[in-house]
Amino acid sequence: MSRLLARYHSTTDLPSAEQVYAVLGSSRQAVHQYWQRYHYVQEQLLLSEKQLLVYRVDHPRLGLKKAYDMIQPAGIGRDRFVRQMTLWGHALRVKRSHMRTTRSGSYRYANLIKLLLINYINRIWQSDTTYYRLEDRFVYITLIIDVYSRLIVGYCLSESLSGQANVRALQMALRIRQGADLSELIFHSDGAMQYRSGAFVALLAQHGISSSMCNVALDNAYAEKLNDVIKNEYLAPRQVRTLSQLRYHLPRAVKNYN
Repeated sequence: MSRLLARYHSTTDLPSAEQVYAVLGSSRQAVHQYWQRYHYVQEQLLLSEKQLLVYRVDHPRLGLKKAYDMIQPAGIGRDRFVRQMTLWGHALRVKRSHMRTTRSGSYRYANLIKLLLINYINRIWQSDTTYYRLEDRFVYITLIIDVYSRLIVGYCLSESLSGQANVRALQMALRIRQGADLSELIFHSDGAMQYRSGAFVALLAQHGISSSMCNVALDNAYAEKLNDVIKNEYLAPRQVRTLSQLRYHLPRAVKNYN
């Protein structure tokens, strides 16, 4: 009887592997290929995680979407990369600030860049001044970005909101782009009084650069975003707390960003 039962179970009761695959609408080869693909993707994700950690040594608050563009992991879409890195604890916490650094007067230059097509460098430079909090006070960082190349061309650290810092940042940008044709360049900023100081306006005029100002922050979006990136992705993770530390780390932040 035991022999009959064993024979029954071995030949009649249990389906063959091929029958199981047929019911599932698959095949042995497809299952094998699935597991090959699974292990390959997991390997790529692990390699991507290692590369992400390497990049964050110099870019400590590198976002996952930016990291994906830099790493370009083979066979992995951006959404999957972001989702997996988030599950592994690599997502960044968003930091917000509401301190006001713009003191606008009644007069603003017209917005010359709205709907303007930008297809080469030295067409639009955008600028803004942001605060940075040290242990015992606030200091201010002025940045100038070339909108087409997305490179920081000028910057200045100042202990006050004086217009001289903006002049020094502009002078740096002019040195960096020395010899370039600036005849069509538009310098765009918010309505802060620093960008309407006599020395600043005179320097723009000396080089034939047009002045432009926004009415809302969205119209100065590249400069506004740059402030956030430099402060929160590069300086804050270094725990910069003194002026001497900031003077050291700000040039490094600009270099790494560029």
